[in-house]
Amino acid sequence: MADKIKKIVQDSYKEFRLINSRIKLKFSDKILLKGKKSEFDSVDIITFLTMVENNFEKEFGKKLNLLDENFFFKYETLNIKNIFDYIKKNK
Repeated sequence: MADKIKKIVQDSYKEFRLINSRIKLKFSDKILLKGKKSEFDSVDIITFLTMVENNFEKEFGKKLNLLDENFFFKYETLNIKNIFDYIKKNK
């Protein structure tokens, strides 16, 4: 299950990089999405998290709520590992 979740997030990131040529980082669970040293702006974050939600729903038939206050606003800094952990815990 963890491998499927990682693949969904990884595929979503690859898909995101195709539409946003400004993002140059290769996939890693340490990529900082939200925080002072992040190269993602708010539109980038919302777009990427929406892609993860949509791909997760296609694969598992369940909805994620990555943009609600229980996840998104909980973190001052947000990285890919936080997404993995949240999905594993709330799948």
